[in-house]
Amino acid sequence: MKSRSDVIRSRDNVLVKRFARLAESARERATEGLGILEGCHLIRACLAAPRFGVVSLERIVVCETVIDLPEVRATLDAATGVPQSLMAEGPFARLGPVSGPNAVLGLMRLPVQPWPEPEPVRAFELWLEDVQDPGNVGTLIRTAAAAGVTAVRLSPGCADPWSPKVLRAGMGGQFVVSIEADADLERRSRIAPLTTHGLALTASGDLYDEQLARPLALVLGNEGAGLSAGLLANVHRPMRIRMPGAVESLNVAAAGAVALFEVVRRERRLAPLGTQGA
Repeated sequence: MKSRSDVIRSRDNVLVKRFARLAESARERATEGLGILEGCHLIRACLAAPRFGVVSLERIVVCETVIDLPEVRATLDAATGVPQSLMAEGPFARLGPVSGPNAVLGLMRLPVQPWPEPEPVRAFELWLEDVQDPGNVGTLIRTAAAAGVTAVRLSPGCADPWSPKVLRAGMGGQFVVSIEADADLERRSRIAPLTTHGLALTASGDLYDEQLARPLALVLGNEGAGLSAGLLANVHRPMRIRMPGAVESLNVAAAGAVALFEVVRRERRLAPLGTQGA
């Protein structure tokens, strides 16, 4: 870390402007192949991930108001070898919070996607079509990672999975599951060697009656419109979540969690004794 005499104090500093552009623009992130990590938790998650680590971090910027926090110091020590810059509160406020362990930003090289595919017979995927809310996309990626999903594929109409808001909601999930953005889900539904199960309010099939055996993909649609007619027509097994209460639907992130962990429950029930996880 540079000395305090080297603190960046101008809002017009090149580094300040670069971070601001990347935080605000998906096009800038795609063009430069870079993303912004907000806070110590995400930076440490990146450092700990086998496919990421120190080599994926281009720079860390710290607000000078938090430089002495133990969590911040531990994060910087873990990122030895990564260039680190200290920034004054004024310019940093343009980029993020200026207090606590989130007043640290990491500049990350985005991964080449998707990762190598698992054995087709073991595929357990989550497909998202036009899910636009960053909080929903991030929450679904986090839930998918927790459920042991092997890949999350997002249509071009989805929120950018590497935007700061989605990364924040994902809580590190992006670092443990393969992410494919701008995926052609209709084409993949026709050629992929797996069974697609699409959640739709109009479906006659019921989640709790489905086989849900790997290889499979769970397919979720837009928050308001649901799955498009084109993708729904290509889904092998349309299904709904039975809701005995007096509501019409679930939030897409809640529905995804129910369906993903129904797959987990089935696999746990069918696993031989002694092989089940905690």
